[in-house]
This record gives sequence, structure tokens and C-alpha cells, in this order.
Amino acid sequence: GDVRFYTMPGHNFGLSAAVLSWNRHSHLIATLARRCFGIPCGAYFDDYDICGPDWAAASAKVVLRQLHLWLGVPLAEGLKDVPPREINPFLGVVTDLSQFRQGIVFMQSKPERIAKLIDSIERYLEHGVPSAEARHCLGKLEFVRAAATAERVGGAAIGIFRRATGAGGQSGALDESVTAAVVREALIFLYFLLPRIPRRRFHFC
Repeated sequence: GDVRFYTMPGHNFGLSAAVLSWNRHSHLIATLARRCFGIPCGAYFDDYDICGPDWAAASAKVVLRQLHLWLGVPLAEGLKDVPPREINPFLGVVTDLSQFRQGIVFMQSKPERIAKLIDSIERYLEHGVPSAEARHCLGKLEFVRAAATAERVGGAAIGIFRRATGAGGQSGALDESVTAAVVREALIFLYFLLPRIPRRRFHFC
């Protein structure tokens, strides 16, 4: 059958510290699912992704849910419980398995995420960079760079933005050597780059 990709939510947590401490549980369960039940899955904090044949999708979910029940932390229900499809998003990245039979897989950042980043940069270019938002935007830019370009494009511009937000040093202070004009040039480059990043193509033949 065709290969499908889908996701499942972890336990419901309200505090970031609790999510961080959840890593050991989710990785244990993912390891048990892979080694003992042959479920092709992975865990990122409190979310799971599964990539496997369509005929195994239902049993894979049953196994993960049962493992959580046995360990006393039932999986959450909700929007992140995504049904198996050939094209599905996970953590801001869309995986396209529609050409897997030909040995080709595509991955790209979610168009909605790119659109939001472009909107943020437009606001920054018009009104300046607000410190309250800047680090949040920086994190998303760095994730897109890692996921969409394998960290091969945009490093200099994002590095300037990082220094301007104070995220480049241990003290967390703004780097005063980065002028507003330099930051503006970096943002213009990112504004031009983001909508033009092509899908990444992976060959498995």
C-alpha cells in the first residue's frame, strides 16, 4: 500500500517546564513502540509522528495509545490527532509522500508559517522591531532555516537579527554595533528569501 504520514498529540501540559520534563517519557514510549511493536514513529517533546504504510495506520495508533495507558499517562485528544494522509504537516513542516513509489519525498515549511513571518517582517520594516516579539520571530526564522534549507541559506541575515534582539550573547543585551540600517538590510533579504524557498526533495532510490 501507499505510505502515509500522521501525527498524534502527547499529554496535555500547561507549563513549559512540564513539557521539557516530558521528553524522557515520550522517548521511552517511542523506543518501545519501535523496538517491541515495529511502529515507525518518533517523538518531539509531547508530540509523535508516524510514517508508515496505510494498512498499519490504525494499529500504530492503538499501540501508542495502549503504551500510554499502561504507563499511566493517556494521550490527549484534539486537533493534533491527524489522520493518515500522503501529505501532512508536523511541527510546521509539510511532508509530501505522494511520490514515494517513485522514491521521492518532498518537505517544506507550512505556507501559513511563511506568510506569518513575512507579515511580521513587513511590520518590522514599517514600525521597527519590538523587543517583545523579536525573539519569538527569531526562533521561527531559525527553525525555517534549519528545516527548509538545511542551514545553508540565510545564516548571515538571521545572525544580524539575532544580535539585534540580544539573543546572540550570554548576557542577553542588545548588540549596539548592529545599526538599524544593517538590521533593515537583513530583514529585506529575509523578506525576499522566505517566499522563494523551494521544497526540499529527498531521493530514496
